[in-house]
Amino acid sequence: MSDPLAVLQPAERRGIALLFCYGFGNAAAYVLARTVADSAFLSRFGSDRLPELYMLSAGVVALSSVAYARCLPKWGLRATVVVTLMLFSLLSVALPAFMQSFPGSLVVLATSYLLAQIRGSLGTIQYATLLNEVFHGRRPERIVGLAGAGATLAGISMGIGIGVVSPNIPISWLLYAAAAIDLLTMLPLLALSAKRSLDADGNLQSGNHALDANAEWERRRSKPAAESATSIRILPASGYVRYIALTVTFCILATTFVEYQWKVTAAEVLDRDSGQLARYFGIFYAVVYLLTGMMQLLVTSSVLQKRGMLAGLLSYPMTLLATTLLAWVGSGSKFALPMITLCKGTDCLRRGLHDPTVQVLYSPLEKGARRKAITLVAGIAKPFAEAIAGFLLVVLSKQFSPEQMSPFVFATILLWLASSWRLWRWFRRTPKAA
Repeated sequence: MSDPLAVLQPAERRGIALLFCYGFGNAAAYVLARTVADSAFLSRFGSDRLPELYMLSAGVVALSSVAYARCLPKWGLRATVVVTLMLFSLLSVALPAFMQSFPGSLVVLATSYLLAQIRGSLGTIQYATLLNEVFHGRRPERIVGLAGAGATLAGISMGIGIGVVSPNIPISWLLYAAAAIDLLTMLPLLALSAKRSLDADGNLQSGNHALDANAEWERRRSKPAAESATSIRILPASGYVRYIALTVTFCILATTFVEYQWKVTAAEVLDRDSGQLARYFGIFYAVVYLLTGMMQLLVTSSVLQKRGMLAGLLSYPMTLLATTLLAWVGSGSKFALPMITLCKGTDCLRRGLHDPTVQVLYSPLEKGARRKAITLVAGIAKPFAEAIAGFLLVVLSKQFSPEQMSPFVFATILLWLASSWRLWRWFRRTPKAA
């Protein structure tokens, strides 16, 4: 197999290395925060309050995304991401004290969960924006797997680390590690824009104008009125962006239901023990990220270049459809947890192939529209879908067991496949932005 780095220019390798490190820190802190939030909440409240939490989380994530979108044009990308990381670090230092002082507090544990969700949402938005701006015009499908492998390595290492240390320390202490990682994650971001950047042809430029706030402000002031008129308010009028949002919406609906089934089963089988849950989640994330890493290094770029965007869009929902059927058949037996774990384990396809494909699909958009589209989809459409899923779970959980919700998952995946097909057709006829 040929070396995937051999076809890259030295400057491109530098950009990949910095994105790799940024993605590592971003994902490492998220895995730690998410494991703490899930373990603490499930051990104290079980799965009964999860549907309401999904709905609350959707609203909070949407508000945080709107705040991010308002800060971005004023501060610039680099300053906005740095401020975000600093806030996450400060909150991660403060939360363990509250969690130990008020171990049964719904407010404290829900806050921990909501902050983890905000991390995931803003992290996705910021990484996708950086990827498309650093490699805009250079066929990002060539490098999306390599750059994304940093997040994968973080999931593997953090998952193994959590599995090893969780029996010996209070789970909330993992947030101290997340706080330190947040600060370290600023370094590759600053290096990405401090000395040099890539122009549209792949050549090196001096200066930090690509991500610098002042230069960004000057460019925005100098734009013609027609170009600057592109805004988040008119993006939904674009059929292409609408289909990206619709595809992501169906993806979130289906995966939220699968996640709910998975967490309910895990909490029941493991007797809602926080230590066992943390170890289980840690090992699960390590295995999923290991499989994701293998895909990113060996499969992702090859599939997207040889098989195209359609294969990247359809592989995950088709596999999820098959494994959901297996989990439904195996529900209620001693194999219930392994079966639903296998179903949830298809996340490796989501992280390794589906999400990178969606990130590449933003590339035809011009810079201003691309930033707003990413924020719209990941920060508005995604939490909106989570809110719908939360509402449906509130209603359905009173009448059906988690296993009996599988037909809804099947129907949602079929709609997801249809939307993905339409999105691919839009992509084929959408001219690439210069």
